[in-house]
Amino acid sequence: MKKHIFLILLVIIFATACSSDEYDIAYNRHLNKFHSFMCTYSYTDGVFEQLVEMINTKDADKLRDSYAECISDIDIAGFDTMDFLDYFDGKIISYEKEGSRIDKRNGGLFSNYYSIYFIRSYKIHTEDESYILCYSYCFCSGDRTEEGLHSLGVMLEDLDDNDGRLYYGIPGIYICTEENKEYIQALAKKYGAVN
Repeated sequence: MKKHIFLILLVIIFATACSSDEYDIAYNRHLNKFHSFMCTYSYTDGVFEQLVEMINTKDADKLRDSYAECISDIDIAGFDTMDFLDYFDGKIISYEKEGSRIDKRNGGLFSNYYSIYFIRSYKIHTEDESYILCYSYCFCSGDRTEEGLHSLGVMLEDLDDNDGRLYYGIPGIYICTEENKEYIQALAKKYGAVN
Protein backbone atom coordinates (compact mmCIF):
# COMPACT_ATOMS: atom_id res chain seq x y z
CA MET A 1 0.00 0.00 0.00
CA LYS A 2 2.81 2.44 0.89
CA LYS A 3 4.47 1.68 -2.44
CA HIS A 4 1.28 2.59 -4.34
CA ILE A 5 0.87 5.82 -2.42
CA PHE A 6 4.50 6.72 -3.16
CA LEU A 7 4.00 6.04 -6.89
CA ILE A 8 0.81 8.12 -6.98
CA LEU A 9 2.58 11.01 -5.25
CA LEU A 10 5.49 10.72 -7.67
CA VAL A 11 3.12 10.89 -10.67
CA ILE A 12 1.36 13.94 -9.20
CA ILE A 13 4.68 15.71 -8.59
CA PHE A 14 5.87 15.10 -12.17
CA ALA A 15 2.50 16.02 -13.67
CA THR A 16 2.49 19.37 -11.89
CA ALA A 17 6.16 19.93 -12.74
CA CYS A 18 5.34 19.72 -16.45
CA SER A 19 3.77 23.13 -16.80
CA SER A 20 4.72 24.79 -20.09
CA ASP A 21 4.19 28.27 -18.56
CA GLU A 22 7.81 28.42 -17.39
CA TYR A 23 9.36 27.10 -20.60
CA ASP A 24 10.75 29.79 -22.89
CA ILE A 25 12.03 28.57 -26.27
CA ALA A 26 14.52 31.43 -26.47
CA TYR A 27 15.85 31.93 -22.97
CA ASN A 28 15.01 29.04 -20.64
CA ARG A 29 15.00 25.86 -22.63
CA HIS A 30 17.58 23.57 -21.01
CA LEU A 31 15.70 20.89 -19.09
CA ASN A 32 17.21 17.81 -17.49
CA LYS A 33 16.78 14.54 -19.32
CA PHE A 34 14.27 12.96 -16.96
CA HIS A 35 12.04 16.04 -16.85
CA SER A 36 12.16 16.34 -20.65
CA PHE A 37 11.13 12.75 -21.30
CA MET A 38 8.36 12.87 -18.68
CA CYS A 39 6.91 16.18 -19.87
CA THR A 40 7.34 16.01 -23.65
CA TYR A 41 3.65 16.17 -24.55
CA SER A 42 2.85 19.05 -22.20
CA TYR A 43 5.33 21.29 -24.06
CA THR A 44 4.51 20.55 -27.70
CA ASP A 45 1.81 23.22 -28.06
CA GLY A 46 3.79 25.73 -26.01
CA VAL A 47 6.59 25.86 -28.59
CA PHE A 48 4.20 26.78 -31.40
CA GLU A 49 2.25 29.26 -29.25
CA GLN A 50 5.51 31.10 -28.55
CA LEU A 51 6.29 31.17 -32.28
CA VAL A 52 2.86 32.72 -32.93
CA GLU A 53 3.56 35.37 -30.28
CA MET A 54 6.93 36.21 -31.89
CA ILE A 55 5.30 36.50 -35.32
CA ASN A 56 2.51 38.73 -34.00
CA THR A 57 4.89 41.02 -32.11
CA LYS A 58 7.58 40.93 -34.85
CA ASP A 59 10.16 39.95 -32.22
CA ALA A 60 13.17 39.21 -34.44
CA ASP A 61 15.62 39.09 -31.53
CA LYS A 62 13.68 36.46 -29.62
CA LEU A 63 13.14 34.40 -32.77
CA ARG A 64 16.89 34.55 -33.48
CA ASP A 65 17.62 33.49 -29.89
CA SER A 66 15.25 30.53 -30.28
CA TYR A 67 17.57 28.86 -32.77
CA ALA A 68 19.86 26.07 -31.62
CA GLU A 69 23.48 27.10 -31.16
CA CYS A 70 24.56 24.48 -33.70
CA ILE A 71 22.60 26.31 -36.41
CA SER A 72 25.25 28.94 -36.88
CA ASP A 73 24.18 30.23 -40.30
CA ILE A 74 20.45 30.74 -40.05
CA ASP A 75 20.22 32.53 -43.39
CA ILE A 76 21.40 29.54 -45.45
CA ALA A 77 18.43 30.09 -47.80
CA GLY A 78 19.13 33.82 -47.95
CA PHE A 79 16.51 34.91 -45.39
CA ASP A 80 16.87 36.34 -41.91
CA THR A 81 14.44 36.52 -39.01
CA MET A 82 13.04 39.90 -40.06
CA ASP A 83 12.38 38.63 -43.61
CA PHE A 84 10.43 35.76 -42.08
CA LEU A 85 8.40 37.97 -39.74
CA ASP A 86 7.68 40.56 -42.45
CA TYR A 87 6.38 37.83 -44.77
CA PHE A 88 3.21 37.60 -42.66
CA ASP A 89 0.55 40.10 -43.68
CA GLY A 90 -1.24 41.03 -40.45
CA LYS A 91 -1.48 39.28 -37.10
CA ILE A 92 -2.27 35.59 -36.79
CA ILE A 93 -5.91 35.18 -35.78
CA SER A 94 -6.30 31.38 -36.09
CA TYR A 95 -4.44 28.21 -36.99
CA GLU A 96 -4.91 24.48 -37.45
CA LYS A 97 -2.34 21.76 -37.00
CA GLU A 98 -1.69 19.97 -40.30
CA GLY A 99 0.96 17.46 -39.29
CA SER A 100 2.78 16.49 -36.14
CA ARG A 101 5.56 14.11 -35.25
CA ILE A 102 7.77 13.61 -32.22
CA ASP A 103 11.15 12.01 -32.78
CA LYS A 104 12.55 10.56 -29.53
CA ARG A 105 15.92 8.91 -29.14
CA ASN A 106 17.08 7.61 -25.81
CA GLY A 107 20.39 5.88 -25.15
CA GLY A 108 19.35 4.85 -21.64
CA LEU A 109 18.89 6.61 -18.33
CA PHE A 110 22.57 7.48 -17.87
CA SER A 111 23.56 7.95 -21.51
CA ASN A 112 24.38 11.34 -23.02
CA TYR A 113 22.90 10.13 -26.31
CA TYR A 114 19.28 11.27 -26.28
CA SER A 115 17.06 13.79 -28.03
CA ILE A 116 13.45 14.82 -28.54
CA TYR A 117 12.43 16.71 -31.68
CA PHE A 118 9.03 18.28 -32.36
CA ILE A 119 8.27 18.34 -36.09
CA ARG A 120 5.06 20.16 -36.96
CA SER A 121 3.17 21.95 -39.71
CA TYR A 122 0.24 24.36 -39.43
CA LYS A 123 -2.19 26.30 -41.55
CA ILE A 124 -2.02 29.86 -40.24
CA HIS A 125 -4.60 32.55 -40.95
CA THR A 126 -4.15 36.29 -40.57
CA GLU A 127 -6.83 38.90 -41.30
CA ASP A 128 -5.64 39.05 -44.95
CA GLU A 129 -3.88 35.82 -45.89
CA SER A 130 -3.40 32.09 -45.19
CA TYR A 131 -0.02 30.38 -44.86
CA ILE A 132 1.55 27.00 -44.33
CA LEU A 133 4.27 26.98 -41.66
CA CYS A 134 6.49 24.10 -40.63
CA TYR A 135 9.33 23.70 -38.16
CA SER A 136 11.70 21.29 -36.52
CA TYR A 137 12.49 22.04 -32.87
CA CYS A 138 14.90 20.11 -30.63
CA PHE A 139 13.22 20.04 -27.23
CA CYS A 140 16.12 18.35 -25.46
CA SER A 141 19.43 16.74 -26.29
CA GLY A 142 22.51 15.32 -24.64
CA ASP A 143 24.31 18.05 -26.59
CA ARG A 144 22.85 21.37 -25.45
CA THR A 145 24.03 23.13 -28.61
CA GLU A 146 21.39 21.05 -30.44
CA GLU A 147 18.46 22.40 -28.36
CA GLY A 148 16.21 24.95 -30.06
CA LEU A 149 14.82 25.62 -33.52
CA HIS A 150 16.58 23.87 -36.39
CA SER A 151 14.30 24.64 -39.30
CA LEU A 152 11.48 27.13 -39.85
CA GLY A 153 9.70 27.48 -43.19
CA VAL A 154 6.68 29.32 -44.53
CA MET A 155 4.74 29.75 -47.77
CA LEU A 156 1.37 31.11 -48.87
CA GLU A 157 -1.31 28.45 -48.62
CA ASP A 158 -2.57 29.05 -52.16
CA LEU A 159 0.90 28.17 -53.52
CA ASP A 160 0.70 24.71 -51.94
CA ASP A 161 0.01 22.16 -54.65
CA ASN A 162 1.44 19.23 -52.67
CA ASP A 163 4.71 19.18 -54.57
CA GLY A 164 6.77 19.25 -51.39
CA ARG A 165 7.89 22.83 -51.13
CA LEU A 166 8.04 22.86 -47.35
CA TYR A 167 10.75 20.74 -45.82
CA TYR A 168 11.63 20.12 -42.19
CA GLY A 169 15.38 19.60 -42.50
CA ILE A 170 16.60 22.76 -44.22
CA PRO A 171 18.70 24.50 -41.55
CA GLY A 172 17.51 27.93 -40.48
CA ILE A 173 14.76 30.08 -41.92
CA TYR A 174 13.37 29.85 -45.40
CA ILE A 175 10.45 31.27 -47.31
CA CYS A 176 9.19 29.24 -50.26
CA THR A 177 7.75 31.24 -53.16
CA GLU A 178 6.83 30.47 -56.73
CA GLU A 179 10.08 32.16 -57.78
CA ASN A 180 12.47 30.19 -55.51
CA LYS A 181 10.72 26.82 -55.48
CA GLU A 182 13.50 24.95 -57.34
CA TYR A 183 16.15 26.46 -55.06
CA ILE A 184 14.26 25.35 -51.92
CA GLN A 185 13.90 21.85 -53.39
CA ALA A 186 17.65 21.75 -54.10
CA LEU A 187 18.37 22.76 -50.48
CA ALA A 188 16.00 20.06 -49.28
CA LYS A 189 17.85 17.46 -51.33
CA LYS A 190 21.24 18.72 -50.11
CA TYR A 191 20.26 18.55 -46.43
CA GLY A 192 18.21 15.37 -46.65
CA ALA A 193 15.05 17.20 -45.64
CA VAL A 194 11.71 15.44 -45.62
CA ASN A 195 8.28 16.93 -46.25
